[in-house]
Amino acid sequence: MHTQLLHLAVRFEQRLREVGRQDREAGLTTTEVAVLTFILVGLAIAVGAFIVNYTSQTVNNIEQAPVPQIGGG
Repeated sequence: MHTQLLHLAVRFEQRLREVGRQDREAGLTTTEVAVLTFILVGLAIAVGAFIVNYTSQTVNNIEQAPVPQIGGG
């Protein structure tokens, strides 16, 4: 009887450990989420800076056409 109870306790403990490992590996940890958020925000800032730089250079390189005079002479 004692051996059966010991065997049952060991099996139960092994099952708890297995479930615990599955739960930890099922999703992302808060640290992983924070790192991914940091990387995505950094990429968004870099892309935004690139777009702003490109558009400002494009706007500055546009030649101004002369404004037509109405009714002058």
